[in-house]
Amino acid sequence: MLDYIFFFTSFFNAIAIHGLSYFSIFFPPKSVPLPLGLFLVFIEIISFLMRMPSLVVRLCANILAGHLLLEILGSFAFKLLALNGIIFGFIFCLVIIVIVIIKLFVSFLQAYILLYLSIIYMREFLEGPFTKKH
Repeated sequence: MLDYIFFFTSFFNAIAIHGLSYFSIFFPPKSVPLPLGLFLVFIEIISFLMRMPSLVVRLCANILAGHLLLEILGSFAFKLLALNGIIFGFIFCLVIIVIVIIKLFVSFLQAYILLYLSIIYMREFLEGPFTKKH
């Protein structure tokens, strides 16, 4: 939720800074035929609005995948230990510890990616539509 607040606050701040000329980022060059231009405007608006949801979905999917992997492997290790497979259970517990370390690394990487892309979006908002090349 916080990312949506950040995104739309930055968007309204960009409109306050650049005025209505900021909306020119959605329009294609004048050399594009009108039917294709209308289609491109629609695609630009959709791609602009899907920035934050795509970041959120990727972050949530990675968190969920890591949790599911740990749940599945943890229950398998518990069943191995319950069936007197102490050696296999111990080895599997070591594998789970390695996966937890990898999951921790992935969480830091995802936080970095989220922060980096948010900074890129903020820069686009502050610099305005004049950086778009036609």
